[in-house]
Amino acid sequence: KLPSSEIHTTIDENSLAAILFTSGGTGIPKGVEYTHRIFSKQTELLQEMFSLTPDDTDVPGFPLFALFTIAMGMTSCIPDMDPSNPSKASAEKLIQGIKDNNATFVAGSPAIWDKVGSYCVANGITLPSIKHLVMFGAPVSKEIHLDFSKVLENGTTYAPYGATES
Repeated sequence: KLPSSEIHTTIDENSLAAILFTSGGTGIPKGVEYTHRIFSKQTELLQEMFSLTPDDTDVPGFPLFALFTIAMGMTSCIPDMDPSNPSKASAEKLIQGIKDNNATFVAGSPAIWDKVGSYCVANGITLPSIKHLVMFGAPVSKEIHLDFSKVLENGTTYAPYGATES
């Protein structure tokens, strides 16, 4: 990894980087133009908010999130799941991926983490490596937070809202 002072780019920070879509939780999903500046600022804020470093490892339940963590120099281990259908994800496979990679940061749909949390509680499994579990894209029930209060020995849950809306 090069120190940021050695990275050179000719990309205009205000040029279009991607079009992302809202979750559709408040109606029809809407396309949102993301500039390079928006991605850079969100990466900077996430890194600062969660104190993420290259020593952290991500298991993103939403693969696009890996763009943020890789930009921070983190290792990102894409889980064995279909990201277009998070409710069909295997709790066992996700747990194994978290454990195999000592994941410290995990993120994705509450549909994923509801299954994982319930499975862990039912089977007495804890996930001590996780420091931050971020859920987005749909409403997060109180039960998911309660399940993970029993599962995360060294971490906590977060439910940010409105990334694309902002």
